[in-house]
Amino acid sequence: MTAVLLAFPRCRDVAFVRRHADHLLSFSSPASAERYLQQQLRIQAQAMARKGLRPWVVDYEVKALEVAIRAALYHPQVSPGGAA
Repeated sequence: MTAVLLAFPRCRDVAFVRRHADHLLSFSSPASAERYLQQQLRIQAQAMARKGLRPWVVDYEVKALEVAIRAALYHPQVSPGGAA
């Protein structure tokens, strides 16, 4: 019997995406932030590959995660009781 492994999309993990976007904003140079982002995306890709996801699924999920993190950089976080 074989099983199909389905990935939970990391791009839907709002706390994970927001945490990485916030960390990117703390870098003093865009080049440093970009290096950090690429390193984190490699780490996620390696983790998914270790879990047995097919390469095309890994590529798709990593690209979706990158898009989500980059989008979060431009969308302010809404907090309860924010400015009116």
